[in-house]
Amino acid sequence: MFIPYSIGTLKKRYQLVNIEINLKLFDIIGYISILFSLLSFISNSKKYILIFGLFSTILFGISISYYSGFNGLFVSFISAITKVLSLKYDSEKLKVYKIFSVVIVLAFYILFNEEGVIGILPLISLIFIIFADLQDNILKLKLLYYGSIFSWIIYGIALNSIPAILYDIFGLIVLTYSIYKIILNKDIKKLV
Repeated sequence: MFIPYSIGTLKKRYQLVNIEINLKLFDIIGYISILFSLLSFISNSKKYILIFGLFSTILFGISISYYSGFNGLFVSFISAITKVLSLKYDSEKLKVYKIFSVVIVLAFYILFNEEGVIGILPLISLIFIIFADLQDNILKLKLLYYGSIFSWIIYGIALNSIPAILYDIFGLIVLTYSIYKIILNKDIKKLV
């Protein structure tokens, strides 16, 4: 009787198929996060920017973790917590909580950063997001998101994460369009 594959070969094939399925699953999660990101960037309500951003951040963190973006996962987790705090507390208490979260993230980076210089980009992004989420002015909030997006694009490229790159490219396009609409529809002096 002829057996075309040995048990070891079948195991290796199964593992490769399993890896491909996992990759596709994490990519799908990343693509769903893009949808929530776009909804966040389109919104002109701070509440909905934060709610859609929360879902986007959680799903993005899960997706990026598959590409060994553990700093990205950690920062996404902290960013999700700060978005929940932004929804729950007034701005004075919120400032204290957000500053405390940055201190925690800095401590994490000092102790556990194994990604090298590229691992600092999620931290830079988080700082932009924290300052953005503290803004009451929607235009300033969205302008600060640019710094976050550019940090994540570079991080996604370094990890070869297509969903992360697409997430930020689409986000950049929609955010730019959203800012353009705000500027077009309102007096600039009232916005700044």
